[in-house]
Amino acid sequence: MPESSQLTTTLGRTWKIKTGIFAIALLGLGLWGAFDALIKYPARGRTYVDFALQDYLDTAKESLASGYVFKKNASDLSVADPPAELERLTGLEEDGILAQPGYETERARLAWLKAMTRVMRLQELKAENDAELARRKANPLGEPESTRTLFVDLYERYDAVVDKNRGRNRPSPLNALDIPLQFMFMVVGFAGFLYMILFYVRVNRKTYRYDPEARRLTMPDGRSFSPEELQTVDKRKWDKYIVFITLSDGSPEIKLDLYRYDPLETWILEIEKLSPEYETMVE
Repeated sequence: MPESSQLTTTLGRTWKIKTGIFAIALLGLGLWGAFDALIKYPARGRTYVDFALQDYLDTAKESLASGYVFKKNASDLSVADPPAELERLTGLEEDGILAQPGYETERARLAWLKAMTRVMRLQELKAENDAELARRKANPLGEPESTRTLFVDLYERYDAVVDKNRGRNRPSPLNALDIPLQFMFMVVGFAGFLYMILFYVRVNRKTYRYDPEARRLTMPDGRSFSPEELQTVDKRKWDKYIVFITLSDGSPEIKLDLYRYDPLETWILEIEKLSPEYETMVE
């Protein structure tokens, strides 16, 4: 019979809908994770850094009737080596020293440094500071410039961060795993979406052909069989739309997914009824 007159399978409608839903859900997970990891959480972390800096500078100023003065100067409050300072303060915290009275400024400095580790690399801040300090050393008469952790004019820095925080809601601090978890969701979502697309393409490339006159089913790998060549039809997973058939030529058992391809189930049942062993299989 000419190939053009043979019937061919199409992807099952229910299977396509379910696969599409899974793919869209995974894509949504990936986009959600990407938004949180790249935009939402970093923005929240940077906002908290600003509030932590204000808290830190607040501990070092004293309110007066005419305003306020800083009890420490800019060099005392600056942090030239953020990684080393974080390590030092963390050690003091673990030893319980920072919990004692009189260490309010150090506690606030530690909170500020921890907040920065969530959204930036302290080594990059150190490199930034090293460059500025080297510039000052090379040109002692030049005007010093502030960095993110080196202060020149405390009043200017404090007023700037207060103005920046004014009108903003104070966010909760980021956990160390907040952003990494969002990246994990992003990777899982996008990888799962890609897998579903490739899976769909792979399934779609397979086509079963059926000759309604000869009752011959041709599988995607080119093998074919008619009722006379069918030996058994094992329906042990029929509830999952899976059927296992064996042929009289002694070839290995063939697994067919009836859920993905339509109308493969109808053809298999038709071939089964016409097979020589049908009565035996029914019994």
